[in-house]
Amino acid sequence: MRRAWAIREFANELANTDPPGDSSENFYRCDVRLANLVRWLDRFDDVPGSAIFVGAEPGRHGAAMTGVPFVSTYMLTSGGDPWDEFGEGTDYAVPPGEKRDQTEHTATRFWRYIAPQLAGLPRPLIWNTYPFWPYNLTHDGNLENRGANPGEIEIGKPWLERISAMFPGAQLVAAGKQAEKTLESMAFEPLKMPHPAARISNDKLIAAAKQVAAVLRSSIEQK
Repeated sequence: MRRAWAIREFANELANTDPPGDSSENFYRCDVRLANLVRWLDRFDDVPGSAIFVGAEPGRHGAAMTGVPFVSTYMLTSGGDPWDEFGEGTDYAVPPGEKRDQTEHTATRFWRYIAPQLAGLPRPLIWNTYPFWPYNLTHDGNLENRGANPGEIEIGKPWLERISAMFPGAQLVAAGKQAEKTLESMAFEPLKMPHPAARISNDKLIAAAKQVAAVLRSSIEQK
């Protein structure tokens, strides 16, 4: 009950936070996305072998659309993950007005190549160094993804700290250089692997995930 209360307090505070400047969007002001986030956090347990993968920033067709980091609406509705977390019949929901079959590169590579290597381990949690969607306005008036700037990453650190504090038994995994640098600046000692969207081969991404999974499995054996 105490953790459930902490999760709801975290989510409500996040939804009521104003992003810095005028080129970031707090997509958690949508009730459906916020409810998806609460479900995502509620269903994670920091038992031996569990991990929190930390990425960079949300993408337009990933968390900014669903409320769940590294998860597109296609993944949300189709499922097929090793833990039966997503898919039809679960109580995750697609926000009004969003396509149900929208894919995202990061989400596709995480669930297709990384997640299967973690099968048999507890379902991982995923978070980002910056929790809001940073974007650029293009010359034709559209919005496009951009990387979080140093000031935004600093703003994201307290939220990342709170995620870690809520689940102290989980191993942090830095997915990409931004996460690695951020976590180490916060005195964490994460496992390290490439970001799912990194320009590396699928085989190299799978190999990195297998290395992380081996460490997680060894942590179970040591308990």
